[in-house]
Amino acid sequence: MQFGCESCKAQLQIADEKVRGRRLIVRCRRCGAKIALADPALVDSSPRLISAAKAPRPMRIVPRPEAGSEPEDESTRAMDSDLLQRALQASMADASQNGAPQTRKLHFPPPAVPLDGPIWYAMLQGKQTGPVTWDDLHARADSGEVGPRTYVWREGMSAWQRAKDIPEQQRSRSRRARDRPAGDEPVRADVRELGIQRARAVPRLSRSDGAGRRRHRALDRARVLFPGGPMRLSADALIAGFEEEKSRALGKSGRRDAGLFYTPREIADQVVQVALRAGAVRDGRVLDPCAGAGAFLLAAARAGLRDLHGFDLDPEALLVARRALRMCGASARLRTGNALRFGPEGVADLLVSNPPYGHVGDARERASLLKRFPALRGGEVDRYAVFLLRALELVRAGGVAALLVPDTWMFLSRSGALREEVLRRAELAAVVDLGKPFASAKDTRVQAVVLVRRPAPARRTYVARGETALAEATRAELLGAARRGWVVYRSREERALCQAMEAASVPLSAACSVGYGMRTGANGRHVARREPLPSEVGLVGGEDVLPYALRWKPKTLLDPAPLRALVDRQRGARRVAVQRIRTNAQAPWARWLEAAMAPPDLVCLDSLSTLACADEERLWALLALVQSVALQRYHRLRTTDVNVKPSALRELPVPRTLLESPEELAGLARRRAAQAGASGPAAHALDRRVDACVYRAFGLAAPLVRASEQGFWAERFDEEIRALERVVSDPFGTVARKEGTA
Repeated sequence: MQFGCESCKAQLQIADEKVRGRRLIVRCRRCGAKIALADPALVDSSPRLISAAKAPRPMRIVPRPEAGSEPEDESTRAMDSDLLQRALQASMADASQNGAPQTRKLHFPPPAVPLDGPIWYAMLQGKQTGPVTWDDLHARADSGEVGPRTYVWREGMSAWQRAKDIPEQQRSRSRRARDRPAGDEPVRADVRELGIQRARAVPRLSRSDGAGRRRHRALDRARVLFPGGPMRLSADALIAGFEEEKSRALGKSGRRDAGLFYTPREIADQVVQVALRAGAVRDGRVLDPCAGAGAFLLAAARAGLRDLHGFDLDPEALLVARRALRMCGASARLRTGNALRFGPEGVADLLVSNPPYGHVGDARERASLLKRFPALRGGEVDRYAVFLLRALELVRAGGVAALLVPDTWMFLSRSGALREEVLRRAELAAVVDLGKPFASAKDTRVQAVVLVRRPAPARRTYVARGETALAEATRAELLGAARRGWVVYRSREERALCQAMEAASVPLSAACSVGYGMRTGANGRHVARREPLPSEVGLVGGEDVLPYALRWKPKTLLDPAPLRALVDRQRGARRVAVQRIRTNAQAPWARWLEAAMAPPDLVCLDSLSTLACADEERLWALLALVQSVALQRYHRLRTTDVNVKPSALRELPVPRTLLESPEELAGLARRRAAQAGASGPAAHALDRRVDACVYRAFGLAAPLVRASEQGFWAERFDEEIRALERVVSDPFGTVARKEGTA
């Protein structure tokens, strides 16, 4: 809520939740005048001056009134907009230098009463954060989030101040040094050891000196709130600071073209631990062929490994890596070079790395790599796929290679030859799903892949999702599915569920035609957002699809002559339109397969996949099938791809009994389509009836049904399994119709 002081004309604001439903007396921070406020919903809620200030006073934070004063009204503070705006703008300016998004609106938290010391607020990336303790601020400084120029404030201070100017930070030095855990001791170092001096002591860096500028900023970010003298550095903060500045210098497109996604400390530690669990020796030679600023070598040093080696194309990054390792009491032999062309003097016992991602764009480089690694033929050449094979050349027989790579190579059809080649050269010792740790690539799911170069004893593959172990995979299973794709992230119950569904079914491609929608090649030329004229063709895209029906936003095909053959292929027959880009919702029960029936007079664009067959009853039954919990769960267990491509749809299981008798499920689909867009009890009851029909069609036993429901509904399982059991006990809906729920 914003209001003005009639005495000094200052513009003030106060959190809405502190005023809601109440009457308050607040004090102007500029002049000290008392102002009566009330929730605008109350009668006579206009702000009014109670007592004006006798004379202007310096700006200050008014302390909380003592308990018992002014018992009829609750006293609080109104914060000066001008003062806070200056701190906010300075914070946003710092954040914009760091490549952080700006935030314009500032929300002020309700005041907190300190229990065991000052309560602090900080301006981080344009937002007011708090209340936090001083130790919390130090922890954020260790991670590089708080620096010496960050604005902080606590009750009792007259204004926001830079962290380096706060008296408390001087008094906390000795206590933090005493309390720091053993083995994580940062060092006090003169910055001249890195050939970099403080900006105030040397001439301004020239524009051409980008390397020095980045190192200077990285060290400034690694500083832990110490404004003068020797700096106190954290190795992880040094690496994080350099990599952030490197990313900022490259820009979004430059980083993407280079395929650089930097590794958080906890991910590097986890990959090293997975490698050691898979049998890597602890006293052998360790190599990172894409060392960067040393995140993986630092993780190896923390794990007790000492014979460290690394390559990288960036000499600046290797300088930071040397310094970070030295701060931890370790050292490494680091060389500037391309690990695809050059290798170390001897092979490694353990290789750990986060190789670059993305496609190789240069035609000559791509041709050279395809000649050297023929298993990469058949599509785009991914950089990380090259390193999967190159890593096995850099380790000895029986040596271990552990890489952090995207998971797409496990299931993409074009990677079949790569999977076969990996199994020919190595034993797949472990695969661990590590989620999506990169803020700059939020849709990139990565995994730790641990390979043991053959000849090596045959072994079962350890499979896990984070710290949770799943069902192991045998080499025979991997060899048999190498061409189709590996689906390994399943528990024993989930594996049994998928096997039972596959045993009772045929692939969707055997039940109907599965394809892409029409691709115009130039939507700006061919698509207009308006109602089609009688002689024109209407279009439907992914934005129009709701479960079971369309919410059509009119689109018209312009200049149809070049696309006539594609139009004629779709017009005149119904088809099921399936969303190509699945939802990004994080709820376990979010449906990755959403479909609707497209009418004969509309043509589907390529933002949709399509299902078509001559039997309309079967088509309606398939509409319900692909949106059932059983198929949703099966699809999630097979892929993590955000694209619902026809290749993935073709392999979905369709119960044989459904092909023989589709009428019941088709009838349920029609009833559900009549309630398109509804989300009440009646619509959900129909969804549960569809699920029960599909489970019966697959002939799943009760434990497998529970496994499917548990995996899909998560914390809603108890509620949903009861709803399903009610449907199963009332197969014809007699009781439900009497109760008015279906």
